[in-house]
This record gives sequence, C-alpha cells and structure tokens, in this order.
Amino acid sequence: MAAVVNEVYHNLTSYTVVDIDIVGQLIKLHSSAIGSAPVRILRASDREDVASDLLISFFSISEQKFAVVQQYIEQYARHAKRGYFQLNYDDHLGCPEICNSSGRQRPTMMQLFQLVYRAQPTALLLPPPPCDVYAHH
Repeated sequence: MAAVVNEVYHNLTSYTVVDIDIVGQLIKLHSSAIGSAPVRILRASDREDVASDLLISFFSISEQKFAVVQQYIEQYARHAKRGYFQLNYDDHLGCPEICNSSGRQRPTMMQLFQLVYRAQPTALLLPPPPCDVYAHH
C-alpha cells in the first residue's frame, strides 16, 4: 500500500493507517524501507477522532460487528473530506441478502451504507464490478 500511495500521491507529506498492532508494525517497517512519506500508525483500539483528506478502507470494515462499524464511521468516515470503501461481501447482491441482517452480527451492505450516509450525506453506493470478482468459490 505504501508503494501505491507514494506512486499516486507525489506531494503527500504523511498518512495515517489504522489497523491491528502487528499489521501497523509491518506497514511502518515497509514504508520506511521504501522511503515512503511518514506514516502514523493508530491501533484499531484507539479512540481518537481522525480528520483526513482521503479515507481508504479496504475490505475489513464489512467483516466487523455492528458496534465496531459504528465506531469506525464516527471516528474516521465522519471526519474525512473524501473516502472510498471497498467491501468484502460474498452474499448474492440482491435482496433480501443485502437488506436483511436477521441472525447476523455484522451489518448488511445496505446497513453499512446507511451508517456512512448519515455521517456523510454525499456518499454514493456503487455496484460491484461486473467481472465476477465475487464469484471466487
């Protein structure tokens, strides 16, 4: 990720990564080795609000319990000027699967989008790519 960030954002002066401790340590080591912009590592258990110009969230947010998702959106998405969430849902992409969370501890795709939309009313929900990327089983 650090190499991509450096390649795409040439004028970047720093960036923040939120993850579990071991992943944060690995990211810091790798970004230092490639001469990346300084990276600030926050543990997923940290409770501070983080303002950002761009929030990129890959996959794991869609695998978290509802309370964790709510906290993440309040701490990070609410304070971001722009953002991008890539979700990791293997569910079929039609109702009731994406709309009904009965018996599930994690939010459905629609519930997650509703939480983001409440924090960021300009949010858009885009369809998944048409390349069967989710049909990997």
